[in-house]
Amino acid sequence: MYRLDVFSGMSKDNVNSITNLYYVNGAYEDIVEIINRNSSVCTGELYLRKRGVALHRLTRYSDALLDLENANLMYERASTLFTLSDCYEAIGNRKKALECLENALRLKDDDYKAKIRLAALYVSLGREKQALDTLNYLDYVLSESEKTEDLEK
Repeated sequence: MYRLDVFSGMSKDNVNSITNLYYVNGAYEDIVEIINRNSSVCTGELYLRKRGVALHRLTRYSDALLDLENANLMYERASTLFTLSDCYEAIGNRKKALECLENALRLKDDDYKAKIRLAALYVSLGREKQALDTLNYLDYVLSESEKTEDLEK
């Protein structure tokens, strides 16, 4: 792959730029390694979140959960909560996945794909009425937006 030894002793800005580039190219192992090699400057929510997302992409869910939970304690973001929900669901903890997804939707309530996933989690937990209510709400919101678009034409 790449010569990662040249990526030790970097500044925060350089680590951020390089890991963004690697993310676009799907080099998740390299992201984890670069952040680990530069742990003295890679502190805080941003780097915990970046490494957690990379570990999630690598299906290393237990490792990802540790970083993402710590990042979420520092700064609550919908995107972090969505990824936490994915991780918890992947390891079979649907109740915790649901909790994270509900918290994410509290922060970003217009994510319709996440609402469909929420309905699926409700079904998997035997909460069919909540699933149906969620889907009915989604159907209503989407049909109202179509009506608005038709009026604007």
